[in-house]
Amino acid sequence: MKAFNIFLLFLFLVFNISCSPDNKTVADYKYGVITKGEVKRRAMGVKLNPQLEKAIIESLVVEGIARHDALAGDFDKNEIFILRLERESWPLLKKIVNDKSSGSLNLSWEYVKCRHIVFSGGNSPDVKENALSRAKNTIELLKKGAKFDSLIKSYSTNPQNAVEASTLYIVKGGGMPEFENAAFSLPIGTYSKEPVILPGGMAAIIISDETGTLTLGNLEKKIKSPDEKKRLSLMLERMAYSKLIFEIEKNNNASFKVAVLPDKENEVIFSVSGKDYTLKELKKKRDVFSAIIREPLENREFLLGFAREWYFYELYKSEAAIEGYLNDKKFIMDMKSSTDFILANEYIRYLCEKEITVSEEDMFEEYSKNKNKYMKRPGSKSKKPLQLSYNEAKIFIKKKLIQTQLAAAVEEWKKRALADSGLVIRD
Repeated sequence: MKAFNIFLLFLFLVFNISCSPDNKTVADYKYGVITKGEVKRRAMGVKLNPQLEKAIIESLVVEGIARHDALAGDFDKNEIFILRLERESWPLLKKIVNDKSSGSLNLSWEYVKCRHIVFSGGNSPDVKENALSRAKNTIELLKKGAKFDSLIKSYSTNPQNAVEASTLYIVKGGGMPEFENAAFSLPIGTYSKEPVILPGGMAAIIISDETGTLTLGNLEKKIKSPDEKKRLSLMLERMAYSKLIFEIEKNNNASFKVAVLPDKENEVIFSVSGKDYTLKELKKKRDVFSAIIREPLENREFLLGFAREWYFYELYKSEAAIEGYLNDKKFIMDMKSSTDFILANEYIRYLCEKEITVSEEDMFEEYSKNKNKYMKRPGSKSKKPLQLSYNEAKIFIKKKLIQTQLAAAVEEWKKRALADSGLVIRD
């Protein structure tokens, strides 16, 4: 009897899923069907009307045809497509790892709430000595019974808001070590008996008001000053991210090994989960990216930044695999949607690019007609933009002409694909 009830439940679920409005077929074409759910997802919250729904269905059909042809020709193994997919999927990967991993971290920070007076210094000995002398004189006034808040106001050009502006929440590991160490060493209600020497020749006096624990959750309630709330929020988010990266790197035995790019091709740039990534591999990946954006990327500074981007992608991908985040249903759906869209459009682009040619005559004609559009930033002595010579402008002209031709070719391909799709839109 129990088995029969389970069977009935299974039939009920299947019936409900198949009868769900989102699974209703709204169109057929030669390689499959389009469902209401697919149309709604592509609309991204925009209210559907018949015209918009028809436009989305046609777009999905064209993509479906391109995807079918791309997979049939093994285009999903194309290096350009793979790199584009990596770059597009990176935000999804980063979000799921950050969301799921952050919950397992103890993200709390000790703090000292304090008020302070700081005297500006400088690099010259006289200015430094002046700041130190003023700080010492202020400490003497405090010893004689002067009120800290009164002194804060007396040194400020805005006495009305001076006390609030001088109030800081000092978090361990989040600021100047000199200020931090002094603040955490003071008992509640006491002030620094000696000036706190800060970078840049500044000297400060601190009074400790409160200690406690801050989290990203209780920040809103604890901090009243909007400026201090904003400062702490940005600082804690940065510290939380650093802590998260540290834990992920430890979990994946990962490290970025260079501060500057090496010269040897086989030198390791970074390692993730026992795999080393070399300068040679980095350059190969850079060349694929250059092909995508149609610009040579020889700058070593750019290449180092590109290496860091690649490192974090591989790090997050490894973490997601280890922790099983890649099995998350929403992530799978988002990734499939992203992959399908990119694969279809990259394949269409790949087919259309084959037919594009830009001659020297085409480029020179474009320059002759629109030379005033090809300008460069002025030098330090000139305030007017400077016109590029033809040779300087060629790379930009070629890119523009290719993009113009490509856009027209893509639209033409889509029209032909739609005409041959066998599309039938249901009522």
